[in-house]
Amino acid sequence: SGTSPTYQWMLNGANVGTNNSSYTNTSLVDGDTLRVTVTPDLNGCGTSVYTSAPVAIFQKDVFDFGDYYLESQPSVAGVLFACIPVVWTDMVNLGNNRNDLEKIQNGGSWNAGAASLNQLNANSLIYTVVDEINTNRYFGTSNSNSGVGQNSIDFAVYLRDDGTLRVVESGTNRGDFGSYQNGDTIKIAFVNGIIEYYRNSTLLYTSLLTASFPQIADVSFNSLGGTLQDVTIIYDTDGVFDASVTSAGSSPTYQWKLNGADVGSNSSTYTNLGLADGDQISVTIIPDVLGCASVSPYVSDTIIIKTQNTILPIELLSFNGTPRQNYVEIEWSTASETNNDFFTIERSANAKDFDAIATIQGAGNSSELLHYKFKDRNPLWGSNFYRLKQTDFDGQFSYSEIIRVDYNPDFELVVFPNPSSGTLDILHDPRFNNISVQLSNSLGQEVSFVLKKEASRAELAFDQGVPNGIYYLSIDLNGINKVMKVILHR
Repeated sequence: SGTSPTYQWMLNGANVGTNNSSYTNTSLVDGDTLRVTVTPDLNGCGTSVYTSAPVAIFQKDVFDFGDYYLESQPSVAGVLFACIPVVWTDMVNLGNNRNDLEKIQNGGSWNAGAASLNQLNANSLIYTVVDEINTNRYFGTSNSNSGVGQNSIDFAVYLRDDGTLRVVESGTNRGDFGSYQNGDTIKIAFVNGIIEYYRNSTLLYTSLLTASFPQIADVSFNSLGGTLQDVTIIYDTDGVFDASVTSAGSSPTYQWKLNGADVGSNSSTYTNLGLADGDQISVTIIPDVLGCASVSPYVSDTIIIKTQNTILPIELLSFNGTPRQNYVEIEWSTASETNNDFFTIERSANAKDFDAIATIQGAGNSSELLHYKFKDRNPLWGSNFYRLKQTDFDGQFSYSEIIRVDYNPDFELVVFPNPSSGTLDILHDPRFNNISVQLSNSLGQEVSFVLKKEASRAELAFDQGVPNGIYYLSIDLNGINKVMKVILHR
């Protein structure tokens, strides 16, 4: 274009500006159109004029400012819980819908992860609600986000694609803790700095490590399509909340809301010491950024207030079963209970199909150590599988882990007369409804006989051709076997 081209700027078709390669206008509005014509300074090349493509100016309706999340200030009294949805950052190969996550690309390796902006303290809890059981992902917390790999997470629950659940700490396997299913709530709790892992209300494992605080949510994904849903942090609160935001200008506008109604002042902090169970807190913000005179308010996620301990209706310390001579004794202990209406004891022969066998009243609300006992006086012979169903006053319920108790007690068995002249009477416990008998000689050869059965008695008659001698009588009652020596002397 030569050494001294000529510039003519045009705004909405009218000439503006100076003969300069730059044009400045700080008063542009939505719909303005800007272009420039250039006349080259080339000797002998005529006076051709070149016109640029237009630049259209649009008002940006929504201003995308920086990270934004809510927190509760540390509690002094600790009478309420604040349930705060996690706000994610540093997402790699993941998509999110608020506090839900899904791996959207590059499946088959541990190359997807994210961390939270929200923090956990020494008395807090984080949970996720399971909505699928066929992918591999880690859910946990760390002192800092050091990468997307699973081994970088300090305290984690490994949700495996075979439906099993494992606790892993900084890459070290702490053991498998049964299975998980859709609808289960997986929790990692910090109780006075002690790390506890839960499935629903069942304590799975207590860590021997010490956590450094604050902690953040830290996750890793292997399988394409793997999800973590409704990831939420919970800690106690006195009712003082902060809105943390970046790149919103020097004086953004805040409007706090309590249960949908405007409250508080134009401040990044909101205080309400009279909150009750179920209250909902949120805030809208309008950034103060030059050139953004009209923007849509940004609405935060909602903090839900819960009364203390409603997140864990019971803290189940132990659940055990012991076979006795005539029954199975079921025992369990709780460290605390909140709104606990009752326990249901359920029993199964195959660990899949359960029947309720007893209901035990709960303590309602308690912060004391409580012990419970129940005697199952009609256990199944052989393997019994038990679980506890805990039901709140509002009808919500959760299950404990499943325990197995093998019931093979000694039983009363009388065989007479011995020696026998040809017949034997067998008296047994009437609870046994399935009896089978075998008779063999000292060489192990079976001997023929006739057996007549009654409710708690059976009569065995030797065949006439059986010679006198020593024989071995094997009696099986509901799968329990006893062998005794008998003498035939006609």
